Amino acid sequence: MAPVGDPRAALAAALSGGDEAIDLARVMLLIAAEEYPDLDVDAYLGRLDDLAGAIRPRLSGDEGPAAVLATINGHLYRELGFRGNNDEYQDPRNSFLNQVLDRRTGIPITLAIVYMEVARRLGHRLVGVNMPLHFMLAYETETEPLVVDAFDGGRIMTAAGIQERLSAIVGREVELRPEHFGRAAPRMIVRRVLNNLRGIYLASRDYPRALAVVDRMALVLPTNDLLRDRGLVLYRLRRHDEAEAALRQYLELAPGAPDRAAVEQHLDWVRRMRAEMS
Repeated sequence: MAPVGDPRAALAAALSGGDEAIDLARVMLLIAAEEYPDLDVDAYLGRLDDLAGAIRPRLSGDEGPAAVLATINGHLYRELGFRGNNDEYQDPRNSFLNQVLDRRTGIPITLAIVYMEVARRLGHRLVGVNMPLHFMLAYETETEPLVVDAFDGGRIMTAAGIQERLSAIVGREVELRPEHFGRAAPRMIVRRVLNNLRGIYLASRDYPRALAVVDRMALVLPTNDLLRDRGLVLYRLRRHDEAEAALRQYLELAPGAPDRAAVEQHLDWVRRMRAEMS
């Protein structure tokens, strides 16, 4: 198959239905195709098929959930060497599914996507757990769900282990609450990946790429705050007319926004910049 002609248009089409119609792996690869124009989406979907195909003969169909997870873990982590990228956590390649498959390393959420997609091809449904700071998975059973950390070799986590992990990340004791275990639908998973990527590009002052991420986020789940974010990135790019339009629209749609004063200050800066350039 040939590379995608217009990744942005293909992404919009892939997101046009409800959550139940979203092919998560395809959407993630279409996001990557904008960064990697020669990417063959179908070839990488085939790579996920191959991962599942190598595991399938090892399952009889009578295993319990823990045994299924152990079999997946054995192939992905022990045999193929998939691992969490602790050394280069902020590398943007960790957020692109093609790169995660090529390099066999990534961040919690992208490794979780690989895990979910492989399990789905084997007939087992895992769901995203929208844990703050560290995305996880859940294999839901008739009793307690098995919570899986795809970043840590597919380890099945206890509540104590999860609390320890989150506390280590923030450097203080974290109290687990029920909302920490909220399930993440595909659209929310994609939005979270893009949010991570936006943060990386903003931190490195790569504003053109940050703008492209914001625009893709608007395709995934349009919200008013993205108008503000788009306006602020456009301001950094010195595209002052577009920045002013986006920020004004944000304030019109959210007149009671808690950050109104800060946005109005940016609007004032935009006007000053335009005056200096005229």
